[in-house]
Amino acid sequence: MEEREIQTETEVKEQESVSEYELVVMNDEINTFDHVIINLIEVCGVDDEHAIQCTLLIHNFGEAVIVEGERNELLVMEEGLNIVGIDAIVRKQENEK
Repeated sequence: MEEREIQTETEVKEQESVSEYELVVMNDEINTFDHVIINLIEVCGVDDEHAIQCTLLIHNFGEAVIVEGERNELLVMEEGLNIVGIDAIVRKQENEK
């Protein structure tokens, strides 16, 4: 029989608050696909496939959520992307899980 770890209410609330924010990248007419992909990998630490999928979403839908997480960590990524000319913002998630 598999043992299941039981989480306390405090642990559940902490996990929820960690993913309360999201890093969103907006489309523009300046940056190339390669530039966005490379910087999503380097600045945000996502893998190649995720970076490519996000870049396609940005191009087709005008924006994409790159990662979710703790606000201060995402603000560092936002600044890193903004420095290289990629329009990124951190916002509170619209749809609470």
